Amino acid sequence: MRKGFWRKFSAFLALISILAQSLVLLLASAPRVYAQEEVEQVALEESVTETPIPTTSDEITASPSPEDQPQITPEEAIFEIDITLTPPENVTPSNAQTQNELEQLENQENNNSPNEKPQDEEPQEYNEELHVIVINNVSAESLDLETTVKDSSATLTTDKADYSPTDTVIISGSDFKPEQTYKLIITSENEPPAHFETEIKSDENGSFIYAYQLDGTYRPNYKVEAKDEDGNIIATITFTDDIQAPVPFSDSFGTVNSSSVTNWDEQDPAEITSGSGEDSSRPGSPTTKFAKIGQSSGGTDGWIRRTINATGFQSLQLKYYWRGDSDAESNDLGIVEYCLGATCTSFNQLVTHALNNTSWSGQQTINLPSSLNNSVFRIRFRNSSSNTDEYFRVDDVEVAGSGIVPPDTIPPTDPADVHSTDHTINVPSSDNTIAIAWTLAGSAPGATDSESGIDGYSYSFSGGAADLPDTVKDSEESSIGTTSSSLSDGNWWFHLRTRDNAGNWTSTVHIGPFIVDTGAPVLSEATAVQTPTNDTTPAYVFNSDEEGTVSYGGSCSSPDSSAVSGNNTITFNSLLDGTYSDCTIIVTDSAENSSTPLGVSPFTVDTLAPTSSFTSPENNSFWNSSIEISGSSIDPSGNFVDYVTLYYSLSGENDWNEITQVTNNADTPFNWSYSWEPENEVTYDIKAEATDVAGNTETSPIVTNITYDITSPTDPDVFSSSHAVGTWSNDPTVDIEWGGAADFLSGVAGYSFHFDSSPSTLPDEVSEGLVTSTTSEGQGDGDSHYFHLRT
Repeated sequence: MRKGFWRKFSAFLALISILAQSLVLLLASAPRVYAQEEVEQVALEESVTETPIPTTSDEITASPSPEDQPQITPEEAIFEIDITLTPPENVTPSNAQTQNELEQLENQENNNSPNEKPQDEEPQEYNEELHVIVINNVSAESLDLETTVKDSSATLTTDKADYSPTDTVIISGSDFKPEQTYKLIITSENEPPAHFETEIKSDENGSFIYAYQLDGTYRPNYKVEAKDEDGNIIATITFTDDIQAPVPFSDSFGTVNSSSVTNWDEQDPAEITSGSGEDSSRPGSPTTKFAKIGQSSGGTDGWIRRTINATGFQSLQLKYYWRGDSDAESNDLGIVEYCLGATCTSFNQLVTHALNNTSWSGQQTINLPSSLNNSVFRIRFRNSSSNTDEYFRVDDVEVAGSGIVPPDTIPPTDPADVHSTDHTINVPSSDNTIAIAWTLAGSAPGATDSESGIDGYSYSFSGGAADLPDTVKDSEESSIGTTSSSLSDGNWWFHLRTRDNAGNWTSTVHIGPFIVDTGAPVLSEATAVQTPTNDTTPAYVFNSDEEGTVSYGGSCSSPDSSAVSGNNTITFNSLLDGTYSDCTIIVTDSAENSSTPLGVSPFTVDTLAPTSSFTSPENNSFWNSSIEISGSSIDPSGNFVDYVTLYYSLSGENDWNEITQVTNNADTPFNWSYSWEPENEVTYDIKAEATDVAGNTETSPIVTNITYDITSPTDPDVFSSSHAVGTWSNDPTVDIEWGGAADFLSGVAGYSFHFDSSPSTLPDEVSEGLVTSTTSEGQGDGDSHYFHLRT
């Protein structure tokens, strides 16, 4: 810490000198000057204290890995020193300053109380304290930032040296400055280039962990750099995407157990191990360990995979020893596979082993396919068992071969005059075999190769314009033509690629299309005419398997005269109302093959609208409950009515709103009804519109002035001109009069009234008319009598 202190002090010496000269005028007019206030403005909003203490941040920085790795985000570190200025020279500490002098300097600062205020006395010029906060990473022209921020001891490490393209790289940093922000940059210059940047923060110990997910694209080399906030590279490390093992290759899996198989790509469970019983080492192995490959609980095969660089080698052999497991059955297999390419994932099987073999095998020797000569390829050992306790053990894996002379890698040229002798491109022909010819290799314009010479040809006929023949030779270099087998109708292309004696193939020559047409077009109905329809020029869709000319038969015709291969939409000429069942369509192709007539499904043209009539409600009717709407509709064309739509409008306003739609169940006539309860008590007009199955809609009949009134009228004022209520009278007949009854909507229609000796009798609902008085019959003596009236 002392050495670091003086390093930082020296780096800021120029700044201190500038500050001291700038404060001369202030020192002349103030008893004490605290430069602390000035420095605080550039301290990145840090709080300045007498004794700065590094602050640990609890912030966690998330990484893009599948599992979040905690990271501590540091803050700016602040160092505090005291400097005494004595004129006329700036005080510069000597490099030979002793430990005691440094301790005295710190003690002097600690004895200065921050709460002690300067005395009111004349200042002594130049002999004052300057309290300076030194802040890391402050940009200034007078500072050598390289010397102030370089972390010479900082290191980066990765959890492995090599990864599969889909692995997660665990990057660890150590011995960085505590609680500092750094930029982590991960790059690869291999195609396609990769560049990734993120900010990380060291914890209080100067460490961090970051998980970087590779994107699945193979790139051999990656570089990781850590830069400080000024862009200085603090630490760097490299890792690889895949370690290619050169030939000759061997691996006996070492002498140390490992949860992963070193230098091999793997799919868990796979490990390096040895032990007792079935896990005992193979006798005679140069090491004690072997690879043990399991089966996951989820039913995923475990495997180990190694990329082999056999460039410059041929006659390759794979050698290894293997052992199964006593828990395995005969159908549990250890599978040995290969694929061509450094990043290939589609494997071919070399051999399988029944894992119920519990002893170490003898050395297995497999001659690898010649296609792997002089290539980069992968070998894989895979456990295809049914349970997690059944293992495939592998030891002492070797790949060897013999060196080869660099091959001819320049492909030959295809013949330039490939053509058909009996077909013309794009012209249909009834000949279903196609003859192809070209010039003999070595003679212009035939195929040529200046290196190893022409070896032969691979060719094919197909329906694709750019299809490639396989890489199996179909004829020798002496061939000058071929004829196809019988081909089905359609468009055909011929494809030819040329091979030289080194195995190089050309990119292929393609000629065509040759149109083979031996049969008439085949027609089918795609979309029939809707029936019935009110469209007098209806559309019809049919499908033809080839193009041609269209002709019509029966009662239908159309201006559409050509058909394409696929669906065709035609429009019939204008038709009268009626049923059409004799219409046909014929397509004739360019080879004059005519199709079988396609019968158009029968359809009916109907342009007449249905008619409707109301049975309820009547014009000018009143309703004090739901309005019962009913009627009948019929279609004059003999079809049936599909549905009736009911509408209402405020009486006389002709502003129609839908009430409901009543659907017919194919009845003729269609008798419909609906009970409607309006939202408001007003007078309505109601109409009904019937639509038939052909889509014709009538001009609706209308019923008018339908009053919906569910509010009772108000009763009148009732009084007796002959008797007083509650008073005895000797007159046995009672005269009653009334008036003032009202109804805001439908008006008062009449009254029902009754005399009896009960106080709560309800008169019936039989109106006596708009009378306003009545006289009772003679009433008996000694009784109380009551009059009841309803409006």
